[in-house]
Amino acid sequence: MGKRYSTKATAFAGISTDGGTLLRWNPDGIDDSLVLKSGRWVAASAPKTASRLLNGSTTRAGTIRLDDSSYGSYAAIRGDKSTDRIVAWNTAPTLEAIHYAEDADFVYVSNRPLVIAIALAANSRRRIKVSREYLLEYLNFGFSVSGHTPFAGVMALPPRTSLSVARGKVQLIAAPTAPQTNLQEREDPRRTGADELVAALRAAVTRLLDAQPREEIQLRLSGGIDSRLLLGLLKESTATKITAVCQGDANSEEVMVASQLAALAGVELKVKTPELIDPTSIVESMRASIRESQGFIPSEALVSPYAVSDPIHQGESLAAGQWPLFKGVLERTADNALEATWRLLDSRNDDVLTPTLNAKVRGEVERWAASVPAFTNLEILYMWGRDIRSSRYLQPHAIQLDRDSEIFYPYVDSEVTAVADELPPFSRMRQISAYLAVEAVWPESLRVPLANNGRFRFEASGPVPGISDDYFEERSAKPQPYTGTVDQSAAERITDREFVTAPISSAAKYVTSHIQWRTLRRNLDPEIVQIVEESATVGEKSARGLAPADKSPRWLQLITWRLVLAVQWLEGDWIPRVKR
Repeated sequence: MGKRYSTKATAFAGISTDGGTLLRWNPDGIDDSLVLKSGRWVAASAPKTASRLLNGSTTRAGTIRLDDSSYGSYAAIRGDKSTDRIVAWNTAPTLEAIHYAEDADFVYVSNRPLVIAIALAANSRRRIKVSREYLLEYLNFGFSVSGHTPFAGVMALPPRTSLSVARGKVQLIAAPTAPQTNLQEREDPRRTGADELVAALRAAVTRLLDAQPREEIQLRLSGGIDSRLLLGLLKESTATKITAVCQGDANSEEVMVASQLAALAGVELKVKTPELIDPTSIVESMRASIRESQGFIPSEALVSPYAVSDPIHQGESLAAGQWPLFKGVLERTADNALEATWRLLDSRNDDVLTPTLNAKVRGEVERWAASVPAFTNLEILYMWGRDIRSSRYLQPHAIQLDRDSEIFYPYVDSEVTAVADELPPFSRMRQISAYLAVEAVWPESLRVPLANNGRFRFEASGPVPGISDDYFEERSAKPQPYTGTVDQSAAERITDREFVTAPISSAAKYVTSHIQWRTLRRNLDPEIVQIVEESATVGEKSARGLAPADKSPRWLQLITWRLVLAVQWLEGDWIPRVKR
């Protein structure tokens, strides 16, 4: 589970009339993640949440309804012995997903699918079985669209649903209804929702600060829109022990911008090269990333070797601007025709599998799209970000991070999501809402440039009357050079530096010489197999030239690194042995 967790679970028996038992592992310093009261109980993955959900979740006319006290980011299970019913759900975007499985004797529900896999194996007196479907979807997307987990028979809860268990029967039902979010119309429609977004962001930060087990916060500061808004929110909050960390070198514009923002906010900044999980080896760090993710393969293959949390203080909160839906994800397009929509969705699929398997995987996207009650194509594109990209993508990341640090991601709070859902699409996808939030929270930060010639989308052609402030020229300028120190000790310890200097050819050599390559290659498109095998025999420059005509060398690096992780996953040394 990680260093901050107890090694043994606390068991609570008799949570249902048919012998249900709740097992709970709790990190040090975490309060109110389980509450039991007169036969009713709630368990939640987030601290200081269970009591709020016990009192703030009700049913009426067969619908679960949540009130304002239920906001947050969590997976939750609620039970009631008087009705002998258990209901589980998770918020969106899904940092913590509900997973479930059943066998002839039991129904299993958990926010960690590995726990379910161990229970299934122990009850059947067999080894843990892995899921080929999960691996195939990972190869094309970097995660499973359908909800398959690394373990056969263990599924993630589909978007917009809850899990109901009554008298041993399992049923997927509608997700709880959240409080109604009403945006006040503004004279300038571009500003509609801006005040509500800022209020939701501030409330989310307050909830996280109230629940954190330690006062220390490490903020990953890149200098972009998301992290500068988060720094502004922390700056105006009650947080006092904030350390900003930017990963890069002195020549990086992100480091230059982060330095200016940290100085403006009056917080300490550490600049460093990222730490590997295994201090000396990229290959071994990639293998370790699968173990740390409890069988999930990290969604971002190119950064999989690096330590996700790398805490300054064990148990600190790690703050980052992960997945702000109020900026738009895929729907930032001027063409929302049906064909254009599917071109965008298809572009999420890397098509590296055989034609038959590619068609099967594409079918999972089509099934998801059919589940979305939307009458516009822009809504479909927004929901891809809400349901899939920002949720399935984050699961292995969250499991890794949770081992050492408390997750401090206010942008995935359900109150922020509720406002993002209602924002005018144009303001959302053109980053007008995000800009207005920064302007309200920390206007001085708009004087600081965005790195690498970056701009807010609505200002791509210049300042916009009625929205842009007087600082457009300043934030469009080049950032000031960074003159501080950079901790490069992590980079100096790497022994397999060929993965840094020749990432494609080195990965291809590793994959094609691996004992699992013969198994893996059967699932891949023959053209991809040929490219990988040829890349293993040539130098890096030639390997880069082998990328398909419609793809970049970086895409080929991504695919070869996914294949490294895939053969390591097939090794199976990350699978725990279960006592029989």
